[in-house]
Amino acid sequence: MTVEPRRRARLRIEALAVLAAFSAGCGTTTVGGGNSPRWLAEHRGDYATATTDGPEGPVEWHNVRIVSTSPTEVQLRSDSGEVVPVEHLRAIRVSKPGYAMTGGAAIGLVVGLAGGIAVMRKPDPPDCDTCAGKPMAAALLVSSGIIFGMLIGLAAGHTDVLTF
Repeated sequence: MTVEPRRRARLRIEALAVLAAFSAGCGTTTVGGGNSPRWLAEHRGDYATATTDGPEGPVEWHNVRIVSTSPTEVQLRSDSGEVVPVEHLRAIRVSKPGYAMTGGAAIGLVVGLAGGIAVMRKPDPPDCDTCAGKPMAAALLVSSGIIFGMLIGLAAGHTDVLTF
């Protein structure tokens, strides 16, 4: 069975678009290592979850705010005002739902465009009365791709992690 060159090129373009969308989805977690002043400065004022070494294993501190007490000193304070012991830190995780929604919308746009292009490139039969709706179907695929991408991005989330 042979596939005509035009169809083979279309399949290749669609496969590349799907691969690009899945590759972009792998960027939902950013990990930094060590005591990174830049990472802490970027997340100053954010709420985070901190993990410390406790006497009986790891302890998680939820709703911890990254606070800068001076240009060289950063503290992690819980909602109750307790200061998280920095010398026992294992990791700090900051969730960024807005970034995840933007990334999800971009992935949805790519998938929607691939579907829209596939719809528009499909040949019309000679006696087609409803072929005028193809641009509307393509626009619906693109817009629904963006919306579903945003929802999936919001559900999956994006987390920045600093490990020690």
